[in-house]
This record gives sequence, structure tokens and C-alpha cells, in this order.
Amino acid sequence: MATPGPPTVTARRDNDGATVTLTLRGALCLDMWLHVDLDVLDRNEFGACGAANDPSMPEGLTWAQLAAVTRTALQTDGCSGWSVGVYNPDLDPEGREGQRIVAYLAEATRDGGAGSGM
Repeated sequence: MATPGPPTVTARRDNDGATVTLTLRGALCLDMWLHVDLDVLDRNEFGACGAANDPSMPEGLTWAQLAAVTRTALQTDGCSGWSVGVYNPDLDPEGREGQRIVAYLAEATRDGGAGSGM
């Protein structure tokens, strides 16, 4: 019998582009850690990720979609923590993208936080 891999969560845009669907695949787990790479955002939403010559993410998520998906995952029983990555401050000399990240963190946690089970 094959050992199942770790659970994965997939966020997918529906055809209307406004709805994001979360799908959890894999073994049921009691604890999980949410990791968000900001390069899932559409390049028109966030440009300070990766290296300056990295290709942009076509049809990535909006900030509002990412916040909604993140909020849902954080409020899931068993979510014990959260990390966010893929920010290149060299591509954000005025700090606007950094400010937008802080706004995203606040929006994603406005109804509770990791492990709140709400």
C-alpha cells in the first residue's frame, strides 16, 4: 500500500475570474501550516516578487481573492501557523508593495487567526 503524500490545498479561479475555490487533497491531518507565496498574485496586483527578470504570473489571484482564501484556511481547525514569502524589496523602492502586504495580513486575519476555528 502506497503511503499518501502530504495534504495539498489548491486555489483555482472559476471562469468568471471572481470566485476562488479551495480544494483539499490528501490525508486528513490534525495540524497544518499555511504557507503563501505572493507570486500567486497577478503581476498587475503585485510586482515585487522574484527577480527583476522573472516572468510575470498570468491570470494570478487578486489581493481580495488571496485574502479570502487565506482567511478561510486560517480559520480551519488545525491550522497552527502561517508564513508568507516571495517579496523582493529591491523591486519595491518606495515601499508601496510592502504596505500592501501589511494590508493583506490585516485583511486575512480580520475575523480571527491561525487555529481560531471560527
